[in-house]
Amino acid sequence: MIDDRLKWNQFVRNLATNHSIALLPKVDMVTRDEKNIIVEVTSQIVEQVGEEIFTEGTITDITNRITIENELHRLAFTDVLTGLNNRRLFTEALEQIQPKMALALIDIDDFKSLMIPIAMTLETWL
Repeated sequence: MIDDRLKWNQFVRNLATNHSIALLPKVDMVTRDEKNIIVEVTSQIVEQVGEEIFTEGTITDITNRITIENELHRLAFTDVLTGLNNRRLFTEALEQIQPKMALALIDIDDFKSLMIPIAMTLETWL
């Protein structure tokens, strides 16, 4: 059973009007055992007799592919250790906003060795 009926109806209309191969890229479906899957549907008209249209096509389960694509996207834009957004996502967000400001990113190697003396000094003052 197809959940997204609007997509399906548009797909059938497109197939009927264009009389060619039609593609429905991502459709959420529920299987008989009530499992949610994502499928890709392709179809073409084989024969048309009056108002009746006979088609043939394929329905391909692309759930695993979509899951892997989402995981790759997550890994590309987040830090694996902390789960926080990484510099790549931050840079892309800045490019979209295009602010009228300057930003300096400072990468300090061995940050811990720099902070220990400062922390010890602050500790003595407190």
